[in-house]
Amino acid sequence: PLKLKLLASRGSKDFEAIVQNYLEHWKKLGVRVELVNGRLQDYHTVTDKVLNDSHDFDMWMLGWSVGAEPTMHALSYLPKAPYNFGHFATKENTELIDSFTRSPKAFNQKYLLQQFYKWQAYMEKEAFILPLSNDYATVPVAKDVAGVTLENGKDYYMWSEVGFTK
Repeated sequence: PLKLKLLASRGSKDFEAIVQNYLEHWKKLGVRVELVNGRLQDYHTVTDKVLNDSHDFDMWMLGWSVGAEPTMHALSYLPKAPYNFGHFATKENTELIDSFTRSPKAFNQKYLLQQFYKWQAYMEKEAFILPLSNDYATVPVAKDVAGVTLENGKDYYMWSEVGFTK
């Protein structure tokens, strides 16, 4: 059977259970996945190994998130970007990212979206990084609170506008 080494950091008991669940499911599929050194690692050890392109693992699990403006996060996938944890680097990837982050044409919203969607399709085709989970946040707000927004770009300064109504 196929054998792979997984590098993942210690976290909550929930996360440890999630990792064990993945290991069991991969085993059912005929893929033998073992943790590096037989256990979950300290977070700093994991990031050090990933950043320095260690060769004692085949795949890794780390947290990742995107903000309201995803084009800035695309810069993390350039060849020399410090957060390009997958060390993915191709000429096509760089050209696509440059087309919507560095090109003067990207000031045109329609062009920017068109190029971003091209890059997104390329990411899906290449599958150089795969999300394992996704979550959403629910923000309950009482009806007598005004000024709350989750609108992109406005939520950062929202608290200066929040107040109670009569």
